[in-house]
Amino acid sequence: MPGRVVSALIRREVETYRAQGLPEEALNLLETTLQSNPDLPGNAKAGFLAQLKHLQAEIAGDVPDEQAAISDEAIEVIRRGWEGSDTLEDHLESAAGFHALDRCTDALGEFALAARKGQPLNRILPQMADCLARAHPPEAVAQETERLAGAVIPHPTPEKVFLFELVAAEMMTGGRHPEHAAALARRLVVSGAMPGRCRERVQALAEKTIGVAGRPERLSILNRLRARLGRPAPSG
Repeated sequence: MPGRVVSALIRREVETYRAQGLPEEALNLLETTLQSNPDLPGNAKAGFLAQLKHLQAEIAGDVPDEQAAISDEAIEVIRRGWEGSDTLEDHLESAAGFHALDRCTDALGEFALAARKGQPLNRILPQMADCLARAHPPEAVAQETERLAGAVIPHPTPEKVFLFELVAAEMMTGGRHPEHAAALARRLVVSGAMPGRCRERVQALAEKTIGVAGRPERLSILNRLRARLGRPAPSG
């Protein structure tokens, strides 16, 4: 039977698959875990089953109306499981449960607490990026990403916040949130905090997101980026 740390790692791996647009792989991992561990503690089993139910509905494209009630019940079970405890692994497992239930604002709060307790950001940024996109519309995601960066980065500087936003945008581009990635890209292109070593990455991000639709205002932003990089705009 997996312990609390292993259970938290499994939940994180499930959510990483999901954030990368691989729900079938996430579902397979959950099913294998549940079949191999019939004697899981009640709160751990409830969390895995909640993730499983949500993934099945997501894959089928049918999230039922009663999902909210099921989610509230499962969340209460998860919270009771951590009563009187405040470890890093507790917050990671709780965050994974909230994420699986599409309670992304709650998940972000738990991920932030885990980060403050020393969880490396690179290990949870894929899940946080997915939660940011699910919790906020594209027009708000840049501001919310900056706010989250200020809350989770130790001694945040403009450059550290820029890097956090850049990685989050890249994660969103690789997932299922292209409009959110484009909103962040538009912010990054004109940022005065862009480190020189990041210019190629910002260029690639902008070409992949802002330039996709070919709208005049997006092309204008791309041309401003090319000017910053000293590159000519394409002819024709």
